[in-house]
Amino acid sequence: MAIPIYSPGGGGITQTTTEFLNQSSVSISHNFSHKPRVIIVNSSGEVIMGDIQYYTNSITITFCTTVTGTVYLT
Repeated sequence: MAIPIYSPGGGGITQTTTEFLNQSSVSISHNFSHKPRVIIVNSSGEVIMGDIQYYTNSITITFCTTVTGTVYLT
């Protein structure tokens, strides 16, 4: 079963990708008009979790330990 990607306004899907290296927190600015969906993938390709704080035009993700990976915002 496929999970649809939320796309406010019905327009095309916009994605922001941010890579990070050995960090325990990551802050990312964005220009979405909504709270973006956040997917975090570590350097082994596994989806991982972090504590996500949403702000008006940014998010901050905090991890329990240092991590290397990529954050995808849609």
